[in-house]
Amino acid sequence: MSADMLGSLRDGLLAIDPNGTILLINPAAEALFGLDAATAKDRLFAEVFLARDGLDDFNDCMLAAIYNPGVPQTQDLVLALDGNERFITVRTNRLSSQIDGHTEGVIAVISDVSERVLYLREKVAREQQRAVAGRFIIAVLTVFSLFTLALEPVQDVARAGGLDIGPLVGLLALVLTAFGIMWWTGLPPARLGLTWRFSRSDLTEAILWSIGFCAFITLGKLFVLRVLLGIGADQRPLFEFWVLDNGEVVTSAGLMAFGIAFYIMTTPIQEIGSRSAIQAPLQSFLEGAVRSPQWTANIVTTLLFAVLHAHLDPVVALMVTVPSLLWGWLFMRSGTILSPILSHTIIGLYAVFVLGLFVGFDNR
Repeated sequence: MSADMLGSLRDGLLAIDPNGTILLINPAAEALFGLDAATAKDRLFAEVFLARDGLDDFNDCMLAAIYNPGVPQTQDLVLALDGNERFITVRTNRLSSQIDGHTEGVIAVISDVSERVLYLREKVAREQQRAVAGRFIIAVLTVFSLFTLALEPVQDVARAGGLDIGPLVGLLALVLTAFGIMWWTGLPPARLGLTWRFSRSDLTEAILWSIGFCAFITLGKLFVLRVLLGIGADQRPLFEFWVLDNGEVVTSAGLMAFGIAFYIMTTPIQEIGSRSAIQAPLQSFLEGAVRSPQWTANIVTTLLFAVLHAHLDPVVALMVTVPSLLWGWLFMRSGTILSPILSHTIIGLYAVFVLGLFVGFDNR
């Protein structure tokens, strides 16, 4: 009956005499430590346990109990067995004789609480993620609400002959979004794509897709001008280069260089604000909640990216959705912000400074 009772216990049981000899080890303790009771029994505790890796804290606990059997102890420990963490609670007490009460050694009850600890860890992680998601939503709604409220006054200034700072306001909105979200979410940089890891295949893919997209928009503009609108090459060339908002074609090399440099500097801000601050956290929050969290995050980010271009023209906002989906897809595949930054730079420079798209669109 005693053997059956010991065998049915879910907790491990280990009894050791004052000399450190193992008197008893039940099946639960065998399974926990990967031992065989037949070979472990009647051997010294030091022989069986001290040479094994990952049991330092447990060994210290048991040795302290052996040297002080009359002092009950309860300790929560972590074992590292075969590379896996096991969380245990060890309760030790004096093992005394039923006849004369003489100390026969120490007995330890070892409870494996790994499942409970892991469950609590997952619960805490879920609660933290909910809190992060709430801060993410607050940041996005706040920044884009402020952007929307500021847009009309900005446009009024531009219509009155002042400087059109709509693009700068949009850029500032992205910067605030990026800093706010990355600060509040507390996600590691690698989860946000903020890494320098950029493989040769990712580099090649970004370049080839960018070149292909440039060819696509070139053919698209050619089709619209020559076929849909019937405008000949003598009336409007295919390659118009950079055109200002007032319709003036830029011929100054210095101004052209400044525009290109400014675009190259602001492209990383746009992509970090879109991919690292919105797409990556949103994808993380949607995992397990929707069928395709990556594409859902990409589409939502693209819509927000289009909103930031709405001050130019609704058609422009619509046109940027396609390349934004491409940049989001490259971000999904590479896991680094460098891929969409490179593609955005190539496509943007070609579209704005060679084809003459977007800038000055509403003046044509």
